[in-house]
Amino acid sequence: MFSQTKQKLNHTDIENKFLECDLKVSLNSTNGAEENISIKEIIARAKEAGKALIITFTPGPFKPEDELPMGWLNNKLAMGCTTQLNHFESALEAEQLNAIVININKHDAVYQAGNQGLLAKKNLRNLWMISDKDNILEQTFGLATIKVNNQSYFERFTLVVTPDGRVKAFDLASPVNDVAAANHIEEINQFIVPKLERQNSCVIVW
Repeated sequence: MFSQTKQKLNHTDIENKFLECDLKVSLNSTNGAEENISIKEIIARAKEAGKALIITFTPGPFKPEDELPMGWLNNKLAMGCTTQLNHFESALEAEQLNAIVININKHDAVYQAGNQGLLAKKNLRNLWMISDKDNILEQTFGLATIKVNNQSYFERFTLVVTPDGRVKAFDLASPVNDVAAANHIEEINQFIVPKLERQNSCVIVW
């Protein structure tokens, strides 16, 4: 059975907490590197490099061979949790937007390693991952989740931090479809680099 947690995303609260969070996380890259680092330090490094951070929170800790819980594909909050819908299609798009992409999910370590190998083959050099299987980030930020069989899964949303320190959370409208994804992408692009200032066409592929 699906249920939704009672807490709702308080964007302002999450944005403020995120900027000052000293919580250490295990940051994994598609090239196999792993580093224990605080979220605050991640933001500082991105700022020093002059890059935006795009942090995507996504549902679904499932291995490809696992059967999805009954009704998963009919749940508007859970739909679209495949790799193709959650990450840049290529590193070039992240480079055009001058952004570093971090995906936060509930994958276990074994699945995480396999998924990173898949993403590395897709040339996703700018993608990093954080697993929150133990629900530490969920509890720290009071994130809204979907509950399935007593297991929590993130509601999908995106948090963006610009090099000049602006931070904003973006919900992905339901149902998840091409129109909603395109609008979500444009909102993020516009926040990072206003349309009139863009020198290249920068598209986030979901």
